[in-house]
Amino acid sequence: MIANVVNKLYIAFEFYILYRKLKSTQEGSMIREGIIKRIHVNQHHIKANAKDDGQRPVLTIKTSKENVTCNAVNINGPSKLVYSKDKPLSCGAKVWIETTSQVSYQ
Repeated sequence: MIANVVNKLYIAFEFYILYRKLKSTQEGSMIREGIIKRIHVNQHHIKANAKDDGQRPVLTIKTSKENVTCNAVNINGPSKLVYSKDKPLSCGAKVWIETTSQVSYQ
């Protein structure tokens, strides 16, 4: 019985460690150079903020590993603005900024 409790505590601790790593990655202020990043505006959050005076972050930075939401982005290098009405992003965005440069955000 004690072994069962210890095992459950160990599993809970492992989940906590993974959660903290994920949270610290998302709360960081930079995504390194070399990774493709697609930055777009979340129109749903803009509308919801207007409706209930909310403070939802309206920008999304998509990479192959994560999505980060924020309200300000600084691109430290070249980028391109893309419009693709026939092949939108998985979230439905048809316009975005694409870059492999380092990106900082708030």
